[in-house]
Amino acid sequence: GIDPDKKLEHFSCFNDSQKVGDDDTQGAHGRGRLAFHLLCANADWYSRCGCKDTKISISSDDLQHYSMLSLLPEQQKHSVVANGRGTCVELTNFTTNLPDDETLLCILQNEFGWRLALNDKLKLYLNNTEVSVPINESRFESIDID
Repeated sequence: GIDPDKKLEHFSCFNDSQKVGDDDTQGAHGRGRLAFHLLCANADWYSRCGCKDTKISISSDDLQHYSMLSLLPEQQKHSVVANGRGTCVELTNFTTNLPDDETLLCILQNEFGWRLALNDKLKLYLNNTEVSVPINESRFESIDID
């Protein structure tokens, strides 16, 4: 989840990321969190870090400013509560015509399917429909590196 005590590190540095050098974490370029402005007018991050529940809201009209509210546990998104931690991003007020849901599900599956296959606790939804893990085969091999 997003640590509200370090909000400046998360939302004030475009093209910078705490995830640089972490191959296990998606998004090491520091651009994804604000890319929503290409599709819609508003983004809300519902996050739980430790025992702190927060909602961070940004409008595409003003990407340099955001609001952060503390949430009561019952105000938190169910998916975040069920996982115990993490972040759920909600995009609203779309400004761009998107493909139909079936096409979008395929795009999301192609883009994020490998991550979903590697981490069975990770879930991705489009309009309450879970993006399924593509058919895959796992193989484990030992290799020697000199």
